[in-house]
Amino acid sequence: MATDQDFADYVLEQLRHVPRVRHRKMFGEYAVYSNDKVVARYSRNTARSAKRRRTPVPSCTS
Repeated sequence: MATDQDFADYVLEQLRHVPRVRHRKMFGEYAVYSNDKVVARYSRNTARSAKRRRTPVPSCTS
């Protein structure tokens, strides 16, 4: 099930205080941008943060 346009507009309205916020439809779903960086995604009428988990890189010791 794709995201409804009404839901996409609602999310954007809720984020109106975020600087330079916009959304863009991609692959049938949406990405939310602020200052040209993805800050959230929403699909199936559910919003998700775009925060990425960082995996620690093991140190190489000889």
